[in-house]
Amino acid sequence: MTKINSGSLTLIGAFLLAISAPVFSTASFAQAEKDKPAVKKQDAEKTDEAGKTDKPDKSKKDDVSDEEQIEELILDIDELIYDKKLEQAAKLMTKEGQKIIFWEAIIDDAILVNSIEKGTEASDQEKEYAKKLKKLFAKFKFKIDLEFPDDGASEEEHAKFDEKMSELANAIVKRKDRWEIAKGVEEIYGEAPISLFAGDILEIEIEKDIAKVEMESQFGPMHVLLKRSKKTWLFDGFEIEFMMGGGMKLIEDIQLSGESVSGKELSLKDYRGKVVLVDFWATWCGPCIAAMPKLKKMHEALHGHGFEILGVAADEKAAVKKFLNERKLPWKSILDESGEICDENGVDAFPTVLLVDKKGNHVASNLEGSELFEKIVELLELDEKQVKEAKSKMTKKTPEGSKTGTPSEK
Repeated sequence: MTKINSGSLTLIGAFLLAISAPVFSTASFAQAEKDKPAVKKQDAEKTDEAGKTDKPDKSKKDDVSDEEQIEELILDIDELIYDKKLEQAAKLMTKEGQKIIFWEAIIDDAILVNSIEKGTEASDQEKEYAKKLKKLFAKFKFKIDLEFPDDGASEEEHAKFDEKMSELANAIVKRKDRWEIAKGVEEIYGEAPISLFAGDILEIEIEKDIAKVEMESQFGPMHVLLKRSKKTWLFDGFEIEFMMGGGMKLIEDIQLSGESVSGKELSLKDYRGKVVLVDFWATWCGPCIAAMPKLKKMHEALHGHGFEILGVAADEKAAVKKFLNERKLPWKSILDESGEICDENGVDAFPTVLLVDKKGNHVASNLEGSELFEKIVELLELDEKQVKEAKSKMTKKTPEGSKTGTPSEK
């Protein structure tokens, strides 16, 4: 799943344990550039002007408030994960909290391997990752025969998937070789497979041995849950209260414009009169790429009714150009090498999906699966027969190895 900048959030995987919804499919988060967090230690050694070093006064530990201990815990976990010290970070978590590490670092990658083996369209880079991951998992006799539900899947199918994912997470936490597998995934990607926390701490609520920390996030209120174990606080997971539109605050007077890789000027205004899904993506983002086959099916099924997709590629021009030449997406993408467009729209996690109505209003964010489909057909004002036909097109299997859609001006 996608690791995001310091002060950001990995929604796709990390929160599946908390919200029972497979938000985005696939591999362990591809990593965005991130500055190493500046962790401030309460009891850090102090050096005076004479060069003498004062050791931390452990007797003062009891004087540190719960709020200060919690803030330090969050910073410590963030730094340990950044430094690829997952096993050490896990010591600061409950077993429930540890599931999130294995959800992202192992389960998502295993499903990626399985999906590609069954014919899911993938880039050359993804296939290379999958080849290495398959070899790693075979070494540990680890295999998951599970695929993410299609966008047209029923609530019952999603529920069964969620139940299976929870069972897998529970099983992995009990494996003695879990850290070796996670370390192997790190080595394949060359970086830590997850990032947990987002933004500044806004408020800390403590009730007996339970704490809820509200942190600033583009996805709306993000609550970090902690439990007290004796005198120590431990990370226990997440709780998300979604706002309208999948949690992300709605953007007033949304403006998107820029050049494609071929230098053609593109603007969201050009799509007025259509329902537009704006997809913020990057070639290094596993979940972004894994979602594209389903987006292609949705585009094919609804394009004739006035639905369009506009990509925003937060990546280097050469990488985007190569990827688009391979994939031949049937929609256009704005190039955002500097990240300026993402910053202007509060996007610091990938993929981020915005839904814009025919009048150009941002109406929802980060919807997925049947919820996304239903919102789009609502905005398109399709009748029952049209919806049924669209669902039929989306659930139709694509022949293995075939390419859907025709290339458009990138």
